[in-house]
Amino acid sequence: MRQLFRRITAISATCALAVSAAAAVAVAAEPTTGNILTGKLPTTNSTHLIGDGDTGFDPTDSNITKIIAGEENSSAENNGYASWDDVYLQYDFGEPREMHSINLYRNGYENALNTFKRIKVEVSSNEDFSGANVLFGTADVEETAATKLAAQTINLTTPVTARYVRIWQKGHCIQNTNSSWKGYSNGVGLREIEVIAKLKDGKQDDNYAVHNSTGERWLQFEYKNRYRIHEGSSRAPIRWSA
Repeated sequence: MRQLFRRITAISATCALAVSAAAAVAVAAEPTTGNILTGKLPTTNSTHLIGDGDTGFDPTDSNITKIIAGEENSSAENNGYASWDDVYLQYDFGEPREMHSINLYRNGYENALNTFKRIKVEVSSNEDFSGANVLFGTADVEETAATKLAAQTINLTTPVTARYVRIWQKGHCIQNTNSSWKGYSNGVGLREIEVIAKLKDGKQDDNYAVHNSTGERWLQFEYKNRYRIHEGSSRAPIRWSA
């Protein structure tokens, strides 16, 4: 028993020395996905762009990213809808990214439901969208009482890699829920656009497995990985696994 205790003590001391001196390498985790549009600003073909969206709902439209599809004309049919343009918000990921799904959170009204007109979502590896890959549409998306303010989710059965995304729309049609009134609006408003893609190396950021090899010894770990120590020594690198 005494010999066993000495052996355990020796192994513990060896591991402690190794932890203080060796670089840690995390075994690759399962691929992690997240929203890669956070903090990115769009460009548009519309002459009017306001706001910076978030998924909260405000009936004043004060918290949405909004573009205008054309000039409203109350004297024309459907408020001038026929003369409006298909307009888009375009985002640059900075480099090609592997996408898994896209969530579109649109504007809403307390006492109305919307039909969002001529929705199209496409991606491309080129800024001018030559060789674009259409992921949805062109089609109207009709809101119901059950889907009001919920995201339109475009799930990709097979991941798609591209650098740019465009979300198209041509205004929306409003139907009051407390009266028979309905009409067309030239606004294209989104509370949030989420492109869910594979994060680089499965990491949210660059705070992972750092080792200071000179002076005071320390290790820094990516918090979302778990590590297990395997036997090592102060002279040989310790081996870590998730």
